[in-house]
Amino acid sequence: MGRTFLSDFSDRQECLSYSAMYSLQFLIRFLTFHRGKETAMRYFTFIILLLIASCNQDSVWVIDIPSNQEFTLKLGEQASIDNANLFVRFIDVVEDSRCPINARCIWAGNGKIALEIQKPNADKITATLNTTLQPQTAVYHSYEIQFKQLRPEPIAGSEIKPEDYRATLVVKVK
Repeated sequence: MGRTFLSDFSDRQECLSYSAMYSLQFLIRFLTFHRGKETAMRYFTFIILLLIASCNQDSVWVIDIPSNQEFTLKLGEQASIDNANLFVRFIDVVEDSRCPINARCIWAGNGKIALEIQKPNADKITATLNTTLQPQTAVYHSYEIQFKQLRPEPIAGSEIKPEDYRATLVVKVK
C-alpha cells in the first residue's frame, strides 16, 4: 500500500510541521544571499501564511490497493483499486447507533457510512452501507464493494470524533 499526493497530510499539525521545516530551509538560504533581515522576515511571513492556507482539513490521502484485499480508510481517505481502475472514498459516517462495548443492549445497533465510488471517465455514485442492516455491499460496474467493519467501537459516555472513524472494506471484481 503506497500513499500518493505528497502535498496532502492526515492532519493540519503534520502538514504544518513538514511545511515549517522547508520554510526554515528557504529562510536560511534567503538570509544567506540577502542582507536585509526585515525583507527576509516579510517574505518568510508571507510563505508561512501560504503554507497554513495550503494545509486544509480537506486534504485527501489516496491509498493504492489491489482488488480482493481487505483495507481500512480513515474518514476522508480515498483508495485507488487495481491501479486506479476504481476509486473509493470514505466521505461520511451517516449514523452510529451501535451498542457501546460497555453497555447491554437489546440489539447490536447500526453503523452507516457513505462512500463515493467512481471509475475514470464514468459517473460518480454515493453508496450508503451498513454494519448490521442492509445493504452491506454496493455494486458499481464490475466491482462489488463490501463494508466489513466500522471502528472504533462506541463506549458509553464518550463521543467518537469524526477523525477517529475507520471503515474496513473489500473490493471484489465480479
